[in-house]
Amino acid sequence: MESSGRPKKVLIILSSAKDVELHNGKRVETGFFLNELMVPVMKLKDAGYQIIYANPTGTTPAMDSRSDLFLWFGINYSDYKRAKRILLREMTQAQAPGGSLRIPRTFASITDEELQTFAGVFLPGGHAPMSDLWQDSNLGRLLMHFHESFKPTAAICHGPVGLLSTRLANNDQFAYSGYTATCYSNHEEIMNEALWMGKMKFKLEDALSDHGMSLHNRFPMLPNLVTDRELITGQGPTSAWRLGEAFVDALEQGVPQGTHAQGKTPSLYADTHTSAAGTTSSLGRSPALHSQMHTGSPSMHMSSSPSLLSQQTQQFPVGEVGQRMTHGVSTSMEYTPEQTTTSVSAPSETQ
Repeated sequence: MESSGRPKKVLIILSSAKDVELHNGKRVETGFFLNELMVPVMKLKDAGYQIIYANPTGTTPAMDSRSDLFLWFGINYSDYKRAKRILLREMTQAQAPGGSLRIPRTFASITDEELQTFAGVFLPGGHAPMSDLWQDSNLGRLLMHFHESFKPTAAICHGPVGLLSTRLANNDQFAYSGYTATCYSNHEEIMNEALWMGKMKFKLEDALSDHGMSLHNRFPMLPNLVTDRELITGQGPTSAWRLGEAFVDALEQGVPQGTHAQGKTPSLYADTHTSAAGTTSSLGRSPALHSQMHTGSPSMHMSSSPSLLSQQTQQFPVGEVGQRMTHGVSTSMEYTPEQTTTSVSAPSETQ
């Protein structure tokens, strides 16, 4: 299928992990998050795109059972039912590898020549990617193609952790250093840690920031979409609709030429109908670790101290910025009924 000379095929990157190991050794069952995968998939299918699924091992991916709620679909029961129908079909159909979720392609099986046939790539969320995607060199090779070809690249929630794999295929250089993005925030992760009674080995917001990204994150669970050049990122499950629409738009219209080398001003999209008049919220990373355990309050600050970061180096490849322990990104947001204003201070280069 072709449109305006562009291929109509999209690669969807999934994890092979069925759980995530916490810092205390506890393992929590997880997988992909239903609406973060299926809402963009439905928009891609409606636009006529062929979807190819892939993960590290070619095994059927797991779904996070906590995501199987129609509440995550904006209380839109029809969208939820359609997503479940598609999921059931793609989990049970016996198609050629990659044609359904039942038998994904392996990353290694996708050749450099075949990559030319894809219009874009999408990395959905759920905690599973935190277990394997960031350390997969074959994924790094795939993503470098989309980055160097300037093809639309979308990621939501924990999906952006897969972007870190580009270091393994790019001489230890993070391909998206200097980009602006959003992801599942530290404040949201703290709530999961309180529920699970254990801390993550590393937090995604910290990891991306330490590798040179600027993060625009909103208050937990509010819709948030950020685009910078070919990269389109959504903060969490409530951003799935905006991300799906923006991804399809980028696939149809193409990424503007001439922005790759010099960069362009990121576009920020945020729903404001849920904002409270006059409410000001400040989100940021403190230069010190405030507590070894957290209660899950969304107002608490979280950061990695030098001692904690050194403990994590066995599980997470700390970049040059992380080794210097910069303060990271401080994000503040002011909400009014008319608009949402986001201001970001870039990571410090020296400390």
